[in-house]
Amino acid sequence: RLLEIQIGRDFLLQVFNKLLSLAASAAGQPATANTWGRLLLSTQGFIKILSTVSGKDMQVFLDQWVFRSGCARICGKFVFNRKRNIIELELKQDMPTGSKKFVGPLTICIQELDGSFKHVVQVEETVSKHDITCHSKSRRNKKKKIPLQTGEEIDMDLTKTDSDSPVLWVRIDPEMHWLRQVEMEQPDFMWQLQMKYERDVVSQLDAVAALEKYPSQGASLALQDVIKDAHCFYKIREQACNCLAQCLNEFSGTWGVHTTMSKLYSSLFGSHSCPS
Repeated sequence: RLLEIQIGRDFLLQVFNKLLSLAASAAGQPATANTWGRLLLSTQGFIKILSTVSGKDMQVFLDQWVFRSGCARICGKFVFNRKRNIIELELKQDMPTGSKKFVGPLTICIQELDGSFKHVVQVEETVSKHDITCHSKSRRNKKKKIPLQTGEEIDMDLTKTDSDSPVLWVRIDPEMHWLRQVEMEQPDFMWQLQMKYERDVVSQLDAVAALEKYPSQGASLALQDVIKDAHCFYKIREQACNCLAQCLNEFSGTWGVHTTMSKLYSSLFGSHSCPS
Protein backbone atom coordinates (compact mmCIF):
# COMPACT_ATOMS: atom_id res chain seq x y z
CA ARG A 1 0.00 0.00 0.00
CA LEU A 2 2.84 2.42 0.78
CA LEU A 3 4.40 1.69 -2.61
CA GLU A 4 1.05 2.20 -4.33
CA ILE A 5 0.73 5.64 -2.73
CA GLN A 6 4.29 6.55 -3.62
CA ILE A 7 4.39 5.55 -7.30
CA GLY A 8 0.73 4.94 -8.19
CA ARG A 9 -1.22 1.77 -8.87
CA ASP A 10 -0.47 1.69 -12.59
CA PHE A 11 3.30 1.78 -12.08
CA LEU A 12 3.08 -0.85 -9.34
CA LEU A 13 1.16 -3.20 -11.64
CA GLN A 14 3.79 -2.60 -14.33
CA VAL A 15 6.48 -3.62 -11.82
CA PHE A 16 4.68 -6.90 -11.08
CA ASN A 17 4.12 -7.56 -14.78
CA LYS A 18 7.81 -6.90 -15.46
CA LEU A 19 8.86 -9.39 -12.79
CA LEU A 20 6.48 -12.03 -14.11
CA SER A 21 7.54 -11.55 -17.74
CA LEU A 22 11.24 -11.85 -16.83
CA ALA A 23 10.57 -15.02 -14.86
CA ALA A 24 8.42 -16.50 -17.64
CA SER A 25 11.07 -15.87 -20.30
CA ALA A 26 13.82 -17.27 -18.08
CA ALA A 27 11.80 -20.43 -17.35
CA GLY A 28 11.77 -21.37 -21.02
CA GLN A 29 15.55 -21.10 -21.46
CA PRO A 30 18.34 -23.52 -20.51
CA ALA A 31 19.37 -23.24 -16.87
CA THR A 32 22.28 -20.84 -16.50
CA ALA A 33 23.42 -18.46 -13.78
CA ASN A 34 21.84 -15.54 -15.64
CA THR A 35 18.45 -17.19 -16.13
CA TRP A 36 18.34 -18.48 -12.56
CA GLY A 37 18.86 -14.92 -11.35
CA ARG A 38 15.66 -13.86 -13.10
CA LEU A 39 13.70 -16.67 -11.48
CA LEU A 40 14.74 -15.66 -7.96
CA LEU A 41 13.28 -12.47 -6.51
CA SER A 42 15.65 -10.49 -4.29
CA THR A 43 15.17 -7.21 -2.43
CA GLN A 44 17.80 -5.43 -4.50
CA GLY A 45 16.37 -6.80 -7.75
CA PHE A 46 12.88 -5.64 -6.80
CA ILE A 47 14.15 -2.16 -5.88
CA LYS A 48 16.03 -1.90 -9.18
CA ILE A 49 12.96 -2.76 -11.25
CA LEU A 50 10.86 -0.46 -9.07
CA SER A 51 13.12 2.51 -9.84
CA THR A 52 13.41 1.60 -13.53
CA VAL A 53 9.68 1.32 -14.16
CA SER A 54 8.57 4.31 -12.06
CA GLY A 55 11.48 6.55 -13.05
CA LYS A 56 11.73 7.74 -9.44
CA ASP A 57 14.55 7.65 -6.93
CA MET A 58 13.13 5.37 -4.24
CA GLN A 59 16.07 5.48 -1.85
CA VAL A 60 14.69 8.13 0.51
CA PHE A 61 11.31 6.37 0.68
CA LEU A 62 12.91 2.96 1.29
CA ASP A 63 15.24 4.33 3.96
CA GLN A 64 12.27 5.84 5.80
CA TRP A 65 9.75 3.00 5.61
CA VAL A 66 11.69 -0.22 4.88
CA PHE A 67 15.23 -0.18 6.18
CA ARG A 68 14.65 1.82 9.37
CA SER A 69 12.54 0.78 12.33
CA GLY A 70 9.88 2.76 14.12
CA CYS A 71 6.64 4.48 13.16
CA ALA A 72 5.28 8.01 13.17
CA ARG A 73 3.39 9.28 16.23
CA ILE A 74 0.95 12.01 15.32
CA CYS A 75 -1.19 14.05 17.73
CA GLY A 76 -3.95 16.17 16.25
CA LYS A 77 -6.26 18.84 17.64
CA PHE A 78 -8.41 21.52 16.05
CA VAL A 79 -10.70 24.48 16.62
CA PHE A 80 -13.53 25.64 14.40
CA ASN A 81 -13.28 29.22 13.09
CA ARG A 82 -16.88 30.31 12.67
CA LYS A 83 -16.13 33.55 10.82
CA ARG A 84 -14.07 31.82 8.13
CA ASN A 85 -15.98 28.52 8.30
CA ILE A 86 -12.74 26.56 8.52
CA ILE A 87 -11.07 24.06 10.79
CA GLU A 88 -7.73 25.18 12.17
CA LEU A 89 -5.93 21.87 12.52
CA GLU A 90 -2.64 21.41 14.35
CA LEU A 91 -0.57 18.26 13.88
CA LYS A 92 2.26 17.54 16.28
CA GLN A 93 4.67 14.63 16.11
CA ASP A 94 6.11 13.14 19.26
CA MET A 95 9.63 11.83 18.80
CA PRO A 96 10.33 9.30 21.60
CA THR A 97 12.65 6.35 21.13
CA GLY A 98 11.35 4.04 18.43
CA SER A 99 9.49 6.73 16.50
CA LYS A 100 10.27 8.42 13.21
CA LYS A 101 9.41 11.76 11.65
CA PHE A 102 6.61 11.64 9.12
CA VAL A 103 6.95 13.69 5.94
CA GLY A 104 4.41 13.51 3.13
CA PRO A 105 0.70 13.76 2.30
CA LEU A 106 -1.77 12.94 5.06
CA THR A 107 -5.50 12.41 4.62
CA ILE A 108 -7.91 14.14 6.99
CA CYS A 109 -11.53 12.96 6.96
CA ILE A 110 -14.13 15.36 8.37
CA GLN A 111 -17.71 14.26 8.99
CA GLU A 112 -19.91 17.31 8.58
CA LEU A 113 -23.63 17.96 8.60
CA ASP A 114 -23.77 17.70 4.81
CA GLY A 115 -21.59 14.61 4.46
CA SER A 116 -18.11 13.17 4.88
CA PHE A 117 -15.26 15.03 3.15
CA LYS A 118 -11.61 14.04 2.70
CA HIS A 119 -8.76 16.53 2.55
CA VAL A 120 -5.06 15.94 1.92
CA VAL A 121 -2.53 18.07 3.81
CA GLN A 122 1.22 18.10 3.31
CA VAL A 123 3.24 17.48 6.46
CA GLU A 124 6.83 18.70 6.49
CA GLU A 125 7.68 19.59 10.09
CA THR A 126 7.12 18.02 13.50
CA VAL A 127 4.56 20.76 14.21
CA SER A 128 2.34 21.89 11.34
CA LYS A 129 -0.86 23.92 11.10
CA HIS A 130 -3.46 23.60 8.38
CA ASP A 131 -6.63 25.52 7.53
CA ILE A 132 -9.32 23.24 6.11
CA THR A 133 -12.48 24.73 4.62
CA CYS A 134 -15.78 23.19 5.70
CA HIS A 135 -18.42 22.35 3.11
CA SER A 136 -21.37 22.73 5.48
CA LYS A 137 -22.86 25.63 7.37
CA SER A 138 -23.86 25.47 11.01
CA ARG A 139 -27.57 24.88 11.55
CA ARG A 140 -29.95 25.23 14.45
CA ASN A 141 -31.90 22.05 13.68
CA LYS A 142 -31.60 19.54 16.51
CA LYS A 143 -32.43 16.54 14.32
CA LYS A 144 -31.27 16.01 10.77
CA LYS A 145 -30.49 13.24 8.29
CA ILE A 146 -26.70 13.11 7.98
CA PRO A 147 -25.07 11.54 4.89
CA LEU A 148 -22.26 9.18 5.91
CA GLN A 149 -19.17 8.14 3.97
CA THR A 150 -20.91 4.89 2.99
CA GLY A 151 -23.67 6.83 1.23
CA GLU A 152 -26.42 6.04 3.73
CA GLU A 153 -28.30 8.77 5.57
CA ILE A 154 -28.74 8.54 9.33
CA ASP A 155 -31.08 10.42 11.66
CA MET A 156 -28.88 11.99 14.33
CA ASP A 157 -29.90 13.80 17.47
CA LEU A 158 -27.72 16.92 17.43
CA THR A 159 -29.04 18.36 20.70
CA LYS A 160 -25.70 18.11 22.51
CA THR A 161 -23.50 19.19 19.60
CA ASP A 162 -22.02 22.64 19.06
CA SER A 163 -24.74 24.59 17.23
CA ASP A 164 -22.14 26.98 15.80
CA SER A 165 -20.08 24.24 14.15
CA PRO A 166 -20.99 21.90 11.27
CA VAL A 167 -18.24 19.45 12.30
CA LEU A 168 -19.40 16.18 13.85
CA TRP A 169 -16.05 14.38 14.13
CA VAL A 170 -12.56 14.32 12.58
CA ARG A 171 -10.29 11.40 11.66
CA ILE A 172 -6.61 11.34 10.65
CA ASP A 173 -5.44 8.86 7.99
CA PRO A 174 -8.73 6.91 8.12
CA GLU A 175 -7.64 4.30 5.56
CA MET A 176 -4.37 3.64 7.43
CA HIS A 177 -2.10 4.32 4.49
CA TRP A 178 0.93 4.95 6.71
CA LEU A 179 2.71 3.17 9.56
CA ARG A 180 1.65 5.48 12.38
CA GLN A 181 0.05 5.95 15.75
CA VAL A 182 -2.60 8.68 15.91
CA GLU A 183 -3.97 10.48 18.93
CA MET A 184 -6.85 12.83 18.22
CA GLU A 185 -8.21 15.46 20.59
CA GLN A 186 -11.88 16.36 20.17
CA PRO A 187 -14.89 16.93 22.46
CA ASP A 188 -16.64 13.97 24.05
CA PHE A 189 -19.85 14.43 22.04
CA MET A 190 -17.81 13.94 18.85
CA TRP A 191 -16.43 10.67 20.18
CA GLN A 192 -19.96 9.58 21.05
CA LEU A 193 -21.23 10.33 17.53
CA GLN A 194 -18.20 8.65 15.94
CA MET A 195 -18.72 5.52 18.03
CA LYS A 196 -22.44 5.28 17.25
CA TYR A 197 -22.59 6.29 13.59
CA GLU A 198 -19.19 5.68 11.98
CA ARG A 199 -19.19 2.54 9.83
CA ASP A 200 -15.51 1.72 10.30
CA VAL A 201 -14.59 -0.75 13.07
CA VAL A 202 -11.18 0.81 13.79
CA SER A 203 -12.78 4.24 14.08
CA GLN A 204 -15.40 2.92 16.49
CA LEU A 205 -12.73 1.24 18.64
CA ASP A 206 -10.78 4.51 18.77
CA ALA A 207 -13.92 6.31 19.92
CA VAL A 208 -14.66 3.75 22.63
CA ALA A 209 -11.10 4.01 23.95
CA ALA A 210 -11.30 7.81 23.95
CA LEU A 211 -14.57 7.83 25.92
CA GLU A 212 -12.79 6.28 28.91
CA LYS A 213 -11.29 9.75 29.42
CA TYR A 214 -14.74 11.39 29.44
CA PRO A 215 -16.87 9.55 32.03
CA SER A 216 -20.29 11.18 32.04
CA GLN A 217 -23.95 10.34 31.86
CA GLY A 218 -23.98 11.19 28.15
CA ALA A 219 -21.08 8.82 27.47
CA SER A 220 -22.81 6.12 29.53
CA LEU A 221 -26.02 6.40 27.51
CA ALA A 222 -24.11 6.36 24.21
CA LEU A 223 -22.19 3.25 25.27
CA GLN A 224 -25.42 1.52 26.27
CA ASP A 225 -26.93 2.29 22.87
CA VAL A 226 -23.96 0.62 21.17
CA ILE A 227 -24.07 -2.40 23.49
CA LYS A 228 -27.76 -2.92 22.72
CA ASP A 229 -27.27 -2.57 18.96
CA ALA A 230 -27.34 -6.10 17.58
CA HIS A 231 -26.07 -4.86 14.19
CA CYS A 232 -22.86 -3.52 15.74
CA PHE A 233 -19.69 -5.65 15.46
CA TYR A 234 -19.37 -7.78 18.60
CA LYS A 235 -15.85 -6.56 19.40
CA ILE A 236 -17.14 -2.99 19.53
CA ARG A 237 -19.92 -4.03 21.92
CA GLU A 238 -17.43 -5.96 24.03
CA GLN A 239 -15.10 -2.98 24.37
CA ALA A 240 -18.08 -0.71 25.03
CA CYS A 241 -19.02 -2.93 28.01
CA ASN A 242 -15.54 -2.53 29.47
CA CYS A 243 -15.59 1.21 28.87
CA LEU A 244 -19.05 1.52 30.44
CA ALA A 245 -17.84 -0.28 33.56
CA GLN A 246 -14.95 2.18 33.84
CA CYS A 247 -17.29 5.15 33.42
CA LEU A 248 -19.73 3.85 36.01
CA ASN A 249 -16.93 3.28 38.52
CA GLU A 250 -16.06 6.95 38.24
CA PHE A 251 -19.60 7.90 39.27
CA SER A 252 -20.37 5.23 41.83
CA GLY A 253 -23.36 6.25 43.92
CA THR A 254 -24.79 8.79 41.47
CA TRP A 255 -27.66 8.63 38.96
CA GLY A 256 -28.39 4.98 39.73
CA VAL A 257 -25.17 3.60 38.28
CA HIS A 258 -25.15 0.63 40.64
CA THR A 259 -28.08 -0.93 38.77
CA THR A 260 -27.09 0.04 35.21
CA MET A 261 -24.94 -3.00 34.44
CA SER A 262 -27.38 -5.48 36.00
CA LYS A 263 -30.32 -4.00 34.06
CA LEU A 264 -28.28 -4.10 30.87
CA TYR A 265 -27.36 -7.75 31.46
CA SER A 266 -30.98 -8.67 32.15
CA SER A 267 -32.22 -6.92 29.00
CA LEU A 268 -29.66 -8.77 26.84
CA PHE A 269 -29.62 -12.23 28.41
CA GLY A 270 -32.65 -12.44 30.72
CA SER A 271 -35.94 -14.18 29.99
CA HIS A 272 -38.50 -11.81 28.51
CA SER A 273 -41.34 -14.08 29.66
CA CYS A 274 -40.06 -14.02 33.25
CA PRO A 275 -38.25 -10.70 33.78
CA SER A 276 -37.86 -11.25 37.54
